[in-house]
Amino acid sequence: MLEQTQNIICIEMPNDVFQSLRLFRTLDLSFTMIEKLPDSIGNLIHLRYIGLRSTNLRHLPQSLCQLYNLQTLDLKHCEFLSDLPRGIGNLINLRHLILPILEDLHVCIPPGLRKLTNLQTLPIFYIKPDRFHCGVEELKELVNLSSLHIVGPYKMDEEWGPWLKNMKNLQNVRLRWFSYDCGPCGYSDGTNLENGDKMLHSEIGLKQDDSWHRIGAEKHEAACFVENQRRMSLMELVVEGYNGPRLPRWLGDPSFSKLATIRLELCNDKCILLPSLGQLVSLKHLSIGGMQRLQRVDREFWGGGMMVGKGFQALETLEFTEMPEWEEWCGEDGEFPHLRELTIGVCPKLFMFDCLLFPSLVELKIYNCGELTSIPICPSLSSLLLWGKCNLEIWFPSLNLPKLHHLVVSSSQGLRTLHVRQNVPALRTLCVDNCPKLLEATGLHHLSSLVSLQISNCPQFYIKEKLPSHVQVLLYPSEQMQRRSISVSSDRTDNYTREGPLFSGLSLVL
Repeated sequence: MLEQTQNIICIEMPNDVFQSLRLFRTLDLSFTMIEKLPDSIGNLIHLRYIGLRSTNLRHLPQSLCQLYNLQTLDLKHCEFLSDLPRGIGNLINLRHLILPILEDLHVCIPPGLRKLTNLQTLPIFYIKPDRFHCGVEELKELVNLSSLHIVGPYKMDEEWGPWLKNMKNLQNVRLRWFSYDCGPCGYSDGTNLENGDKMLHSEIGLKQDDSWHRIGAEKHEAACFVENQRRMSLMELVVEGYNGPRLPRWLGDPSFSKLATIRLELCNDKCILLPSLGQLVSLKHLSIGGMQRLQRVDREFWGGGMMVGKGFQALETLEFTEMPEWEEWCGEDGEFPHLRELTIGVCPKLFMFDCLLFPSLVELKIYNCGELTSIPICPSLSSLLLWGKCNLEIWFPSLNLPKLHHLVVSSSQGLRTLHVRQNVPALRTLCVDNCPKLLEATGLHHLSSLVSLQISNCPQFYIKEKLPSHVQVLLYPSEQMQRRSISVSSDRTDNYTREGPLFSGLSLVL
């Protein structure tokens, strides 16, 4: 029975609709409002593909687990789906199990997933830490996965390293610690278990933290580590919400030779040490945030205490954010030789960069670091952004910034006078935004290369110095973002242009 309403097809199926359709290879019911699949779907033993994307299904019938030839089960955007059928592990030819990615909910996954050794696609894996659900240890058998996204409360320890390395096709890993309200689940009722599942249920019914010792042997894992060093393909690692006392050492294992991107968003109030990541030879992009107790960054960060050689030889972008206790960053010459972009934000106690030289750095962003009294030595720096509560004396006169072309000062609520130094001879664009108490800028006449002066949301600002005739001045009032007429001492009065957006080519939003 079909009915189309606002481009959505409503379908109702009798329970025996598939009894005489045994030769089907493909069944696609995506973007329909179907709420239940008939039990007779188990008769379609030749099915290779089932598309159920964006349907209203809450459960799948157990008979679906008889489709031994099934290769793809697409459940993407099925936001009402609560669980997978108990016998899902029987689909031994399944290559693509596409589950919905839910923000505040989850899909219950039963034990037995480890039997799907041909599985290549599993966009997300939801964990409920009890013996009635599939444990994270079963994932180590799925060596053909290309990506892995784990969500839920679980333990991450040193034994993850060997089995991640054994997954030769794995390119992207996202580990997200998230406590959700699981609510009632039929898995916890033993009467819902089928015969094959009862054995598996008993076999791996262990506490999550102890299950590693029952699956696999340490000698086998060590052998896999040596064998797979040459073929590991992991390129991106994201860790979110982890609040354990220590990050595992395998995060910085040099054998992850293709790992190019790491993002750690931790919200961690226990860990006081950064992992040693400096010996990852392909690491280009690193972002670390939320380490609430970290106070110092030193040699351990780049692996100086464990290996000979300089750290972070390939790193191009680095970001530190939300570290309220961080005070000091100590380094050595030769570290970060190719770093081009550095962002430091919401580190209110950071006051010192010790012996840091970034020869290739071209872009530096600092926001809400009110105690910072200096910036690293950056001979190639071309763009500097100071946002929020910052010490505007950090580009002190003795600091040489010969290639600085763009300077942005934004959201400094207490700033009254902006002192522009003579150590920025190449400065071409000066942008000041959202500084409500700013009255003036001094030293503008030193800027022989200045081309554009852009002022926005600074209602008390007044230009007192004479500017060269070639300087383009853009002035915007507080709210209407329209130019206003002001009095300026200048050789010409046609410096003010009505062309071009504010801060064209510069980023003000972090």
